[in-house]
Formats: sequence, C-alpha cells, structure tokens
Amino acid sequence: MGYWMFYDRTSATFPLYSRANVGEVFPDPITPLNATTGFLANLEPGWRDAFVATGAWDHDLYDPEVEHNPIACFEGYLYINMSLMRLFGVRVPGFSPEAVDLQYFGDMPGIPSYESERRPFDESPAHSERAGAWLMGKVLGATDLSELDAEVTEIVRIRRSRPDMAALTDEQLIERIT
Repeated sequence: MGYWMFYDRTSATFPLYSRANVGEVFPDPITPLNATTGFLANLEPGWRDAFVATGAWDHDLYDPEVEHNPIACFEGYLYINMSLMRLFGVRVPGFSPEAVDLQYFGDMPGIPSYESERRPFDESPAHSERAGAWLMGKVLGATDLSELDAEVTEIVRIRRSRPDMAALTDEQLIERIT
C-alpha cells in the first residue's frame, strides 16, 4: 500500500496494536483535518494524560521513539495500542491482561498472548497502589461528581462566549481549532 500522510512508527516497547473497538467507532480513515486538529492533536494527548491520572504509570513510561502511544495512525486508520491496554490490566488491582483481551477481542482466535510480550517493568507495586487508590477514590468510592461539574461549567462558559461560527473566515476557523 502507498504512503499515507499520517503513518506512525510502531513501538518496539509496546508492539501490539489493534483495530478492535476503535475500528467500530472509526471504520474509515481519518481525514487530514481530523488527524491534525482532532484525534492525533487532542485525543491522543488526552488519552496519555488520562492513563497517567489513574496512577497506573507516569509520562516517562511512554515510548519516546514514537509520536503517538495510546492510539496510533497507520495508513489513515486509527489503532489502539493493546500493549498499553494490557499493561493497564496488569497494574490496576482487580483487573488483568486477560480481562483486557476479553473486552477487546472476545474469543477471537490468533491473538498473541500477554506472556509473549511481558516486559520486566510491567509489574510495579507503587503504580498498582496508586491505581488502586484512584479506582477506589475516584471511581468506585466517588460520592459526587464535583470535578466534572466544574468542567461542565467551564465548557458552558466557553460555548456561550463562542462567536457566530458561520460569520468566521476559513482562516479564523482554522485558528480556532489548531
């Protein structure tokens, strides 16, 4: 297949990628506009930060040899890095790489086992403790959504201050989304 303008390098550290799940949500190639202003520009960094916020790992875990870690783009198609998803399964108490595989792959045959890619640093008691605290405090033990309420208030403020988009020039629109 020929060159596509958005073609990430694969990670040697986290080598397993899949279209499972993301292929259902994004069955077609992403457009250059979406790639540069949406998915790769905002979704991927947001996903990186979200994993770090769970405590399962720190930013320095990500492979510096590749531009995009949790999701990547190959020939215009988005892929989930299943190696990172499995690592999340290793480090979050009560979860496992096998549970991750079941969620994404079901009983699909031919999927390489987690054991075939296990890394020496995968198990981290300190990160598991932090991820467990996140799970109990922010997910299972949450009694309100005050953090989200503040974000909703900010989003409403931003939307109310937004100009009439139909009145903007192409250049002004591009500036708003980049």
